[in-house]
Amino acid sequence: MTVAFQPLKADGVQEALRTLNEIDKTYRRRLTVEYKTIVFPLVAEAQYLIPARAPMSGWNRSWTPRGGRENNGAQVFPWKQDAAKYVKPFLSGKRPRRVTGRSRSYIANATVMGVRWGYAPGTLFDMTHNYQTKQGAQMLQNLNARYGQPSRAMWRAYEQTGPDIQDEIRQLVNKILRSVNQKLKENP
Repeated sequence: MTVAFQPLKADGVQEALRTLNEIDKTYRRRLTVEYKTIVFPLVAEAQYLIPARAPMSGWNRSWTPRGGRENNGAQVFPWKQDAAKYVKPFLSGKRPRRVTGRSRSYIANATVMGVRWGYAPGTLFDMTHNYQTKQGAQMLQNLNARYGQPSRAMWRAYEQTGPDIQDEIRQLVNKILRSVNQKLKENP
C-alpha cells in the first residue's frame, strides 16, 4: 500500500506552543498528552515492526567505532532487546535556528510534531541503504532479504497509520492556534 505523504503545513504553531507554555503550562502539557494519544497507533505499529532480537548475529557483539566526531567514542552495539521503547512522539515549541557547518548549513528545530526513534543501531536497521565495503554490501543484502527495503520500521508504520491520524493532528493544530488566540485575548 502506497500512501501519498502530504506534510501538514501550519505556520505559527511553534510560536503558539511557546506562547502557550508561557501563559498556561498545564494546558500546554495536556496538549502534549493529547498528541501522544493521537499518534499512539503509529508508535505501536513502529514498535511492532522493530525486532526484539538483533536483526543480524553480529549486532549482538559490542562495537565502538574508531575515531570520528559523530559519536565521541560512544558504543553503538550491541542491539538492545528493548530497542522499540526508544520510539517516542514529540511536540516541540523550540525556536528554529540556522546552523552553519563546514560543508553545509541547515535549519535546526524546524519540525514541530513528529515521532522519532532515538537509538543509533535502530537508525542503522531502519535506514541503511548504501555501503562502502564488501562487508557493508553483505550486511545490506541480509537486511533487505530479512526485513525489506528501507525504511524497515518507521515509514512503514506511517504508511499503515498515517492517513487515520492526519485529520486528528489537523484538529489538534487548529485547537492549539485557537487556544493561544483565546488565552492572549484573556491575558493582554
